[in-house]
Amino acid sequence: MTYQEAEAYIAQINADNFGDYNDWRLPTVEELLSLLEQKQETTVRFILSERDFERLKEGEHPMPDDVIAELKSLQDRQFSAETDFISAVQQQIGAEDAARYQERLVEQAKTEYALYINPMFDSAQTWVWSSDIYQIKGKRSTEAAWDVYFGFGFVDAVSFNFRHYVRVVRS
Repeated sequence: MTYQEAEAYIAQINADNFGDYNDWRLPTVEELLSLLEQKQETTVRFILSERDFERLKEGEHPMPDDVIAELKSLQDRQFSAETDFISAVQQQIGAEDAARYQERLVEQAKTEYALYINPMFDSAQTWVWSSDIYQIKGKRSTEAAWDVYFGFGFVDAVSFNFRHYVRVVRS
């Protein structure tokens, strides 16, 4: 469902007093990520899109502060080394071969560094809306919200018009 449909759905289950409660809401990105589990050989919490990573490096990334702090630590340990390495590879083997090589690295990262949802939480629901609204330079956006991909722990901001799953929570 779209983000607006998700909001209407939550309003309806609250009006219906679902489960004898009327304080259901969309979860935050942090709450959604708490459902994911790491593989034993990794310490990386999630993978960020290249576009969002660039925004993070420039200090413009609108993610919550606690997520940014963790990602900055990740940036220092993981991505800066990979970026330097890929630049060197591009100079040695050419841009086209380097692009194919980078695609293989991304696929490997999905396997080695990704998070996975426990099947008891219904792993068929892949993209899930969060309550976190995408912000551009501190201003509230009226066009996008953060979502989490349960396939491998990807976090991204997308248009309210995208169709995603909804998981409701209460505090």
